[in-house]
Amino acid sequence: MHLDLAGEAIPAQADGEEEKHMNVQSVMTRKVKFAGLDATAADIARIMADNNCGAIPIVDEAKRVVGIVTDRDICLAMANARRLPSEIPVDHVMTKTVAMCGPDEDLEAALQTMQNRRVRRLPVISDDGTLQGILSVDDVVLRVQAGKERAELAPDKTVKTLKAIFRRPIPKKPLLVAP
Repeated sequence: MHLDLAGEAIPAQADGEEEKHMNVQSVMTRKVKFAGLDATAADIARIMADNNCGAIPIVDEAKRVVGIVTDRDICLAMANARRLPSEIPVDHVMTKTVAMCGPDEDLEAALQTMQNRRVRRLPVISDDGTLQGILSVDDVVLRVQAGKERAELAPDKTVKTLKAIFRRPIPKKPLLVAP
């Protein structure tokens, strides 16, 4: 018997129809770029530019994830900065509470984490917390193909994740501009 994310029992498949679930390591990027706590905002931006990526995990000396910096984090830090990017320590721009997943985790569970936390990327860590790779919603989108074998992730689950990540709050009252 299997349980879903809410702890509810999932009905068994009919004989010969055992559904295969994809796990994170089948989709994740293994050669992930990262930085240490001694990096600056300029260092992170340079890594992003050189490697065409939008998020950089921050690791300690043991390569355990302690934070993550996104391209948006860099932009917001620069908008509010009163000093050069090379003078801003990474711990001033990084998110310290990082949603993560393991390489053997079911891909649907990782998508649920992305939905719940409204993030596009999850560092993939081993049992001891060391960085193994990164899972991005881009990786998932590129793997989803309608009509393929049952081992592929259903496109509707990916779309649901994208909708949750990108939903915008609806203003309670329209803003009025005085004449």
